Amino acid sequence: MTTLHRIPSVDDRSFTFRCMLASCFFALSIAFFAARPPAARAQQHNNPTLNPDCGGPSITSTPTNAGTDFLLCFEENVDTTTPLDDADGYLEIYIATLGDTATVTITSNQYPSLNKVYFMQPNSSVTYRITDSIVNEGLGVNVTMHDLWITSDEVADNRVVQVQSTSFIVCYGMDFKAETADAFCALSAQSAGTDYGIMSYPNSQSASPKTSSQFAVAAFQDNTTVTITPSARTLGSNAAGVPFKVTLQQGQCVQVQTNANDSGLDLTGSTVSANHPITVYSGHERTEVPLDSTNGNGGISRDMLLEVMPPTSTWGYNFVLNAIALDNEDSIGPQGDLMRVLALDSNTVVTVNGKSWVTLGSKLHPSLFSDSLIKGPTLVSSTSSSKPLLVGEIEHSDYYVGGGGDPSLSIVPPVDQTYNNYTFFSSPDMKFDYNSVIIATDTSSQGTITIDGTLLPPFFFKPVPGNVGGRSFSIYEDQLQTSGVHTISSTMPPGQGFTILAYGLGDVISYGYTAGSLLVPQRAIRIEYPPQSIEHSHTNSLNFHNTAYQPAYLDSAIFIPNNPDASAFGIHVAENVGLDIGRVDIGGSGQIHLVSDNPLTDPISGTVKIYSHLPSYFGIESAEMSFTLYPKAGAAAADVAGQGGLSLTVTATPNPFSAYTTINFSVPETADITMTLYDELGRVVQHVASSEFSAGPYSVRIERRGLANGVYVCEITSNKLNLHERIPIVAGE
Repeated sequence: MTTLHRIPSVDDRSFTFRCMLASCFFALSIAFFAARPPAARAQQHNNPTLNPDCGGPSITSTPTNAGTDFLLCFEENVDTTTPLDDADGYLEIYIATLGDTATVTITSNQYPSLNKVYFMQPNSSVTYRITDSIVNEGLGVNVTMHDLWITSDEVADNRVVQVQSTSFIVCYGMDFKAETADAFCALSAQSAGTDYGIMSYPNSQSASPKTSSQFAVAAFQDNTTVTITPSARTLGSNAAGVPFKVTLQQGQCVQVQTNANDSGLDLTGSTVSANHPITVYSGHERTEVPLDSTNGNGGISRDMLLEVMPPTSTWGYNFVLNAIALDNEDSIGPQGDLMRVLALDSNTVVTVNGKSWVTLGSKLHPSLFSDSLIKGPTLVSSTSSSKPLLVGEIEHSDYYVGGGGDPSLSIVPPVDQTYNNYTFFSSPDMKFDYNSVIIATDTSSQGTITIDGTLLPPFFFKPVPGNVGGRSFSIYEDQLQTSGVHTISSTMPPGQGFTILAYGLGDVISYGYTAGSLLVPQRAIRIEYPPQSIEHSHTNSLNFHNTAYQPAYLDSAIFIPNNPDASAFGIHVAENVGLDIGRVDIGGSGQIHLVSDNPLTDPISGTVKIYSHLPSYFGIESAEMSFTLYPKAGAAAADVAGQGGLSLTVTATPNPFSAYTTINFSVPETADITMTLYDELGRVVQHVASSEFSAGPYSVRIERRGLANGVYVCEITSNKLNLHERIPIVAGE
């Protein structure tokens, strides 16, 4: 475990408070906040005014996509009509200053001699086509920088473009080849997290060549260890659900792809974490959407998918989106667009337009994501304030020959996190003859929004079905009359602002991206699942880590039994969380132990909650997870190190399996035995057995029963024998 620093004492906090007052006239006392009971803290709302963390990284402005340090990853883009470095393909960077002058420097480890510098005035912009630029690589050799598309897989790669500025800027990128392109809004180091979820799309088997689901990760610091848990088998032969690690230096990236020859593989739901802040890109080499869809003449049209993933600490609960217009008459395709919703946790209940839609990660829907086609204004919500979502919109393949558009991926910002001023770009490429922006806002903010200084009348906005806590929303799509930089603003406060998506359409080509994002952390601490076992024995310890882009301070941790009668056992956390653990650095981790004042005779199930705060925010959600406290390990504090339990020899044949596998083991004495099958995310997918087993050998058959391809874990437990055995099994073709 990473060594964690003790939280400052009351005197230390007083000093911190004075530092914060010196930096900002608007501040609250951390000491006062930490002393408040958890229930009172949970009622606070996020405060978008930021204060510097004295002694730690200083955050001096509202965290949006603006910043001073960006890493751009241009993922593999398959163009079957031209060579990789053909002049038809290009990589473009768009940069705009905000209120200050800026010296902007563009570099890349791939081309050490690249040192492009712009001296920019306030509220100015520049477009840099990096693949048209020539650098001198020494000995008089001039090179055109065509080798910046990432084509490697699961190894450290230097093909990252770094954009650094002396003051805050916004930065966007375009990955373009003939008839296949997408754009993205880069996120800065100031808002980079350590934990991400991936939204991608399945392999395209009808493409020629076949193409892959993919994502890329780039590091802002040296010696960044990235832990990747893919949701599908990768091209580098890493199995679904099995973590693997890659070490990156500053300005390096790693790209992960599926094997394009394997049907249906999709990296959506993969997780990425690191010990230092990272930025994550995701998408697809080139695909049709939905899979195997055809246009009016029976042909199939494809395009690249590329988008930046937001840190999981900023995922939200309510999202407003709309199928995009394909022409000047606001025509929507006959099947609309594809909406993909990804949950962070199991048993996440999702509603669409106020009506129940799906429970992600449940027994009836084991997957953590689901798709739907949308044709009009849509409100997507998680019904639980502790189970956030990531929502993406993927434009449908073009509907008719000569029509506008093709697939592109946009991450939809949550309307929980609106802002009142964004600067963004539309492509200057004449191949995109239709550029537009989609604006979602609270109905109370209609009539306050301007684009490039022109007020949008409130009647332009369409109502969105449903509401959230009495709040209703509206949406408007505006065609941009000029290319290049645009500014959209509102006279309302940031919390009553808007969210935006931008896109452009051409002949069988498109781009779409989150045009601006507010990235206020909703949560900081993430509890790891499942709890670890020690020497095949249950342990009542719980690991956690900080997912936010600031140090987090722990306030308290509690265990709430499902059965109120269990409180008689006096179950509590062994540590004084605030004093014994205290500060958890960016990417840092820690551990707490649950103990009981009285010996337990039976396991006790309940929920663990860890309360925390960030120096700049006072409304961070508590981390919580279902947890079962077991006898012996939970009897006293001295037991938390784990007991030496019984170890069984467990085998599975065949393994991998296609129709069924048989779990073989032997029980030494009569005992209660429970066998449970989990998927790679720790969710129960099958209760295999739960009864008393007499002493002797056993062979228990597990039927495939529609289980998807992937890695599963069969867990065998016994309270009497203090037994906890786990064996991985692989379902395949």
